[in-house]
Formats: sequence, C-alpha cells, structure tokens
Amino acid sequence: QITMDASFFLSLAQTRLYWILNCTWYCPVSVGLFEWHAYLVKLIENWWCPFNHGRKQGYDNAKIDQSFWHIYPEDEVKLHQDDLENPIWNESCSQCKGGDDEK
Repeated sequence: QITMDASFFLSLAQTRLYWILNCTWYCPVSVGLFEWHAYLVKLIENWWCPFNHGRKQGYDNAKIDQSFWHIYPEDEVKLHQDDLENPIWNESCSQCKGGDDEK
C-alpha cells in the first residue's frame, strides 16, 4: 500500500481545507474554463469560416445566431445549398426577447 509521507510539516496537501477547496472550487472552475475556452474556439471558427468543411459537425454546440450573419438577398441566391441550410446557424436568437417566434 502506498502511504503519504508526512515529512513536510507545512504541506498544504495534508490539510482538509486544501482538498475541500480543490474538489469544490478548483476542479469545477478549471473544467468550466476549459469548456468555455473550447466553446469560444468553436464559435470563432464558425464565425470566420461559416461554410461547410470537415469539422462543422463537431462544432454544432457553438451555433451562430443568424442575425449576425449579414448577407444581401442577391448574394444569398448564389450560395450553395449546403451553405443555405447550414446547421451551425440558428434561424432566430433563442436568447433574445421579441424575436419572430415569440408572441
């Protein structure tokens, strides 16, 4: 059995407070920050390259609100069908109040 050598008296890892803070604050916050960073990378990739390519299916959880995608109607008819029905943009802002789908 592996046991901890308590030779260093001021070791923080020996304290109960260290493990409480590690498990209740540090772990969730660090995991959340990594998830948020991954989301931002996907969102920026979708913003700068909103057309179809190999990684778009994996970026589905970072959708772009279609109201940010400004395109003229005469240019919209020139788009390829895959880009017209692009799964990474939503039709309306789900977070906004007063959208087309709300009454």
